[in-house]
Amino acid sequence: VGSSSSSSSAAGMLPKVQFETSASLINLTGMTDLTQCSYTIDQTSTPTLSFTHTRPLFSLFHNSASAIVSSDDPDSSTAIGDTILSMDNGSKYGVTIRADIDTLDYEHTRSSKDHIQSVGIKIANSTTGSSAVNPAISEDVYAGIDWSLSHRDIIPRRHKSLPYLCDASQDIIACGGPSWKHSLTSEYRLNGFYTDSKFNPTAGVDSYGGVEVAGPPGDVGFLKCWSGGSIHLPLGDGGGLLGRLVPRGLSLHSAYHCGMIKSLSFGGLCNNGVGNMTNLSDRYYVGGPHQLRGFVPAGIGPRADTGGASVPGGDSVGGDVYYTATGMLSVPFPGNNFLSNNGVRLFGFANAGTLTGLDNAVNVSSFFRSTRVAVGGGISIG
Repeated sequence: VGSSSSSSSAAGMLPKVQFETSASLINLTGMTDLTQCSYTIDQTSTPTLSFTHTRPLFSLFHNSASAIVSSDDPDSSTAIGDTILSMDNGSKYGVTIRADIDTLDYEHTRSSKDHIQSVGIKIANSTTGSSAVNPAISEDVYAGIDWSLSHRDIIPRRHKSLPYLCDASQDIIACGGPSWKHSLTSEYRLNGFYTDSKFNPTAGVDSYGGVEVAGPPGDVGFLKCWSGGSIHLPLGDGGGLLGRLVPRGLSLHSAYHCGMIKSLSFGGLCNNGVGNMTNLSDRYYVGGPHQLRGFVPAGIGPRADTGGASVPGGDSVGGDVYYTATGMLSVPFPGNNFLSNNGVRLFGFANAGTLTGLDNAVNVSSFFRSTRVAVGGGISIG
């Protein structure tokens, strides 16, 4: 539990309290399962509630699996539990059942918040992967299938002094309101398994990709695909002609990311609004150091003419198709052995990318003419 205060205004003089509590039950059913529940109230008095139950996938069928051990009937080997255990690393496969209530704050990029209530089930090639909120933080190669049903409510930012008015563009206000999303997602991520470092690689390859289909009984429908990859090639290894011409430890890096979303009506069962557009919460938003260096988060792509007080440049309304491409050179920090030996590197980069609506993407020349470019350099620590 923590508290803080602010003197910026009379209201800010009141203490702001943040509360967090959580509970975990380990091995509740004797199947190395983990049950967790957490409740949080942040400094804006926004509550978050999360419940998860994670266990090995085969344990869902432990009765049939146990029967196999004691049965002389060879036909019983077709039981689901035994089939899972017979797979390579099948005993590591995990399943997580979850329920969440959360509010995602996008007021600094599109003058709105998303209030989400959801339930879901994820099956993955490891128990840690199935329980990870973001598969990119999984410790190993990730492959999984995720089913979810969620109720989402887009809440435009309220005016600071006139709370019955919205402090957002008309584009965001028009997209406000509730929706039901029912989807199935399949995704894989190498998570740096084939590189020398997950967070600051200098050699190896990495990739990820996924597809999500949303449809009935939800009221939004779409097909969403994404992929990305990177190659890291060491050049200055100290050997041969090339090693004598370039600095020791020099590495060449290249990466790409792309994605597409297409709205689907499923014969009118899904109401995607006027023009069968994708939902504001499902579109892509591009920008920031992890996507396109040199641009702020959600800094490129379609925008409204105006925005709320927190988005003076106009609210980002997202896009349906995007790509980014990056080329980079990095070298160990020169002149300081302590820094260079502890993963500190200098780098220079050039990256390009764009985000647009699906209609504009059909015109290839228009799509690439909208590309934004940035060059620069920096220091990385990994």
